[in-house]
Amino acid sequence: MESINPIIFRNKNEIMDRKPALEKLGLSGDKPICLLAYNGHPGDFQNVKKTYSYLEEEDYQMVYTTNYDGGIFPVVDYFNAFDLIICGGGYNAFWETVYFDKEAIIVPTHARFEDPQIRMEAGQDFNFEENGANQLVDIILNL
Repeated sequence: MESINPIIFRNKNEIMDRKPALEKLGLSGDKPICLLAYNGHPGDFQNVKKTYSYLEEEDYQMVYTTNYDGGIFPVVDYFNAFDLIICGGGYNAFWETVYFDKEAIIVPTHARFEDPQIRMEAGQDFNFEENGANQLVDIILNL
């Protein structure tokens, strides 16, 4: 058995640079930008949005997305536009913020078959440069 890094949807060179990401989102970038991307359970998005509504008063330009209302997909493509990310503690959201070294507030989602709190505690100091997806492909190609 061999351990690999977390599997991430995109590599660092596969997402937009800041300027194109800002343009596609229709943002100027003249003040800090916060992404609130939260899926969770129905109603959770509104609760998290309310909790962090004070950031607008702190002069953040807010971008909101959730799968319950279409949302931005894949949001990771736009990560370079954001100065702060608020997201759930699910596998993808958590590991993408770590891999892309984003300032983040992780809000654990209560789930039946996983405990995001464990992931957050175990992974908060884990740093990696190579995407686990690339490692997995190399292992498969070398079988």
